[in-house]
Amino acid sequence: MALKDMLYISYLLPAARIARHIPRVLTPARVDGNNAFLSLVIFKGNTKKAFHIPAPPIPFDQINIRTYVVDPQTGAPAVYFIKCGIRGRLITFLYKTLSGMPVESCTFDIFSGTGPDGHYDDYRVEGNW
Repeated sequence: MALKDMLYISYLLPAARIARHIPRVLTPARVDGNNAFLSLVIFKGNTKKAFHIPAPPIPFDQINIRTYVVDPQTGAPAVYFIKCGIRGRLITFLYKTLSGMPVESCTFDIFSGTGPDGHYDDYRVEGNW
C-alpha cells in the first residue's frame, strides 16, 4: 500500500480520559506513568502493491483517531482505532470486509502543497465525518 500526504498529530492525555473510549478489556499504553497518546492521522492512500494478487490500484483518503493499548493476551503494544473514516464507498466496503475493522464511509478532501524547498506549506482537510 502506498501512503502520501500524511498528517500525524499526537496528544498526550491522562490515560483515564482515553480509557473511557476503548473496550474495558484493553489498557491504554502509558507514557510517563499516568498519560497515554491519542493521535489523529490523515493520509492519501493507494492499494497498489497492497495484495499479493493482481488487482487494480484504488486510491482512497483516510482519517482516523487512534490510541495505543496493551494487548491483554500478549502484553505487546497495539493500535486501537477509536474512529476510522475512508472516502469512497467501494474501498470502505473492501477495507471493512478484508480487515474486519469498523470503518465508515465519509466525504472529505485532503489538499496539500509544497514550497520550493519541497516541504509542506499548505495542508487542509475539508468535509464531513
